[in-house]
Amino acid sequence: VHEDAPRRERRGDLIIVRGLSLHSFELGLAGVADVVEFHRSSTAEPSGQARGVRLPGATGLWTPFPVEYKRGRPKPHRADEVQLCAQALCLEEMLGVAVPEGALFYGKEQRRISVVFDSGLRTLTRNAARRFRELVEAGVTPPAVKEKKCLSCSLLPYCMPEAMTRRRSARRYLAAAIHQTLNSEGGEP
Repeated sequence: VHEDAPRRERRGDLIIVRGLSLHSFELGLAGVADVVEFHRSSTAEPSGQARGVRLPGATGLWTPFPVEYKRGRPKPHRADEVQLCAQALCLEEMLGVAVPEGALFYGKEQRRISVVFDSGLRTLTRNAARRFRELVEAGVTPPAVKEKKCLSCSLLPYCMPEAMTRRRSARRYLAAAIHQTLNSEGGEP
């Protein structure tokens, strides 16, 4: 999805942007959206509020619609929805326009699932962002728990959940590393 990003293509009344950088100063988040589709929009919602943004090189108004790609299948928890909602909140802050819904695309099932950014999901997402900021500000890293899903995670080299098992400790790791270094240099001091 991020190949040659950011990249923009047009298909009639649809503009597709891949690898769009996002940020929210309010939430303290930044990242990159897999895809943001911009759908041609009417000039106003029933409330009279503008329903889209102007895009360079395109006439009219366009409504952002984030799409997050996942390799596997839908999960029993809401982490994917929260991630997508965080993208929508970033887009709203950056563009000054409502982003009412988006979609998750699951590779194993080759289908999209619509996600409506209702007040409950927005609250859950804001609370997750607030908790994340609290942990960062406190310098606390929650212990990683190694699970089957870790094997396909792109963050595995950074997270290293196997390093946090009960049998492992920083002290033992350093002692083993020192021992290995000394032995590879020709012996004990």
